[in-house]
Amino acid sequence: MGWWKGCSTTILTCDIARLRTQTEMVRDTGGIFGAPSSYLTQCSPKPWAWPIDPKGLRLVCNFLTDMYHMPLFVGENGIGLDEAQVKGEVIRDPFRRTYVREHLAQLNEAVEDCCDMMGYLYRGPIDVVSAGAGEMR
Repeated sequence: MGWWKGCSTTILTCDIARLRTQTEMVRDTGGIFGAPSSYLTQCSPKPWAWPIDPKGLRLVCNFLTDMYHMPLFVGENGIGLDEAQVKGEVIRDPFRRTYVREHLAQLNEAVEDCCDMMGYLYRGPIDVVSAGAGEMR
């Protein structure tokens, strides 16, 4: 149980999936993929189909609070979707709104669990991972 010691925040957020599964993980610029899990019931639409795990965010906050007893700051949380704006149509984006709402609800639960949450930043529309994974068109 000492694999996280000395890890940077970026590495820790990428490797935290190991807490949920013993499956060998494959990493590339397209994200982290593992074996299907009955615990993870939602995923983003194709082509990426990344797992959506709002409760996992709460569990990770509780784990880190129990381990380090320090305030936490979620530095980037969001979802990439393969989408295009149709000229003249309003962007309603219900999938992303639900994603954010569910994750913020779980962060609220983490606060009620006594996690000291300093802040939360939503993922920006442009980042290096998006460019590397071909998500920006």
